[in-house]
Amino acid sequence: ITYRKVQRATRYHLQQQRDVRREVGEAADIPGAEQYTPTAASVIMMAESLESILSKLPATHRQVLQLRLDGHSIPEISSQLGLSTRTVDRGLALARKIAEEEADDEPA
Repeated sequence: ITYRKVQRATRYHLQQQRDVRREVGEAADIPGAEQYTPTAASVIMMAESLESILSKLPATHRQVLQLRLDGHSIPEISSQLGLSTRTVDRGLALARKIAEEEADDEPA
């Protein structure tokens, strides 16, 4: 009985309208973000990392990530591609996971 209660509560809290993962701060919320000036080497490294991530994503998720990087909101991406906001979130989560895996694989 307790197991089923926990499952129901988990489903309730992860439903799209209540999902905590939707509450993401803006870049302006990061202290010192305005003062950072990237070097040429870091720009090249970031571009290569982005290309690598994009190449590992399915076509739909690749479009989602490209639109997000262009500054579109999740609801805008959802309506533009005809996907649910949950699918857009999943695509972005997959991109994050791939980026984290690549960061873990890089030598220090």
